[in-house]
Amino acid sequence: KRRSEIKAIAVRIDSPGGSVSGSDIMYKALRSAAKKKPVHASMASVAASGGYWAAMGADKVYADAATVTGSIGIFALKPDLSGLWQKIGAGATLIGAGPHAGLTSFHKPWTAAERKVVRKSLRSYYDLFLSRVGKHRKIDRPRLLSLAEGRIWLGDEAQSRNLVDEIGGVSAMLGGLRAQLKLESDQPLVMEVWPRLSLRQTVMRSLGLALAPNMVSVLDDPVLQPLVRALQPWLDAVRIASVLEPGKPLAIAPVAPDTPKP
Repeated sequence: KRRSEIKAIAVRIDSPGGSVSGSDIMYKALRSAAKKKPVHASMASVAASGGYWAAMGADKVYADAATVTGSIGIFALKPDLSGLWQKIGAGATLIGAGPHAGLTSFHKPWTAAERKVVRKSLRSYYDLFLSRVGKHRKIDRPRLLSLAEGRIWLGDEAQSRNLVDEIGGVSAMLGGLRAQLKLESDQPLVMEVWPRLSLRQTVMRSLGLALAPNMVSVLDDPVLQPLVRALQPWLDAVRIASVLEPGKPLAIAPVAPDTPKP
């Protein structure tokens, strides 16, 4: 729907990734909206792989210092249950047309030809992922490859590598939108939350945020601020950044031996 009274879109992303098509649908929807109004994205505790892909649709991306993000990469797998069926005396008859009709079947392993098809598909998706990130983060291909290949970064590490714009949560994102819309600091933001909350969710959130100025972030609730301040040293202590080598990713996905090196 086109609604002129909506002046900006704030997106909260909390996802470890998943579907390529789903991530790209979200990316395209955000890019389409960004042609008409500001779109800012805030990363929750995890916004990696497909979650990071979707975030590229926003004009500006915020992450908390301990957000797990990046994971610019792609992989595929399928269980091969043929050995299990043999053990329990069960079987399956596959009926299909074409040489790769059973590509996703759990009843048999991939053939060499099928592996080749899967690798070609993954390479195509990976190239698309890289192009999305390179375009919106303005990172050249050689440097992007050193940040991609499944590498996972904490938010502050991602910011230092230009994978996100600013460190901050929902409040920082809303502050950025307020500044972009040139609103006065005391001018209220009227927010419409999607997806729509169920009655149970509405009641639970109302109980927890009775004194909060808005219902966007539990940690921004004034009621909970004393608790957040008391726990902050412990929250910082478990950030795990301290156990990493400086400048190193949190993790890197394994590369198959026959995967061509950049």
